[in-house]
Amino acid sequence: ALRSNSPLALAMVDIDHFKEVNDIAGKMVRDQLLRDVAGMLKDQLPEHDLIGLFGKDEFAVLLPSTGEDEARRISERLRDRIAGEPIAIESGTQAGYVFRLTVSIGVAVMNESRRALDELIGAADSALGQAKRTGWNKVCVLPDDSSESLENRGELDAL
Repeated sequence: ALRSNSPLALAMVDIDHFKEVNDIAGKMVRDQLLRDVAGMLKDQLPEHDLIGLFGKDEFAVLLPSTGEDEARRISERLRDRIAGEPIAIESGTQAGYVFRLTVSIGVAVMNESRRALDELIGAADSALGQAKRTGWNKVCVLPDDSSESLENRGELDAL
């Protein structure tokens, strides 16, 4: 993106209240839910977008050639898809139980002040924190022209 001067966005996707799901249902159910959410993300994105597990239960979605407005639209589509798709547990003691999950998503776009990957990750993670602090099941975007952290700004564009 830097070499070609093309836009690049990063979306951090966190399953809302996933710790409680994990505590109640256990590791096997947690792993199936993560696989199913990853599949839903993959189904909604073109092949050139990259999805990876970030930490234990967050996903990082790298969106090449994607600016702020398009990243917001993509993230809303991902959020809607996951919220609208029940996940039936396939095996174990919870077999047949159906989960309805929601996700919070933080988005940041590479800009003049965010040129390194760790800066982009930090900005998207700050936007994700804002989404969770302000009600869950939403997308928050750190504006493309922002060079300050969310804590310093005290504001964020939230949907």
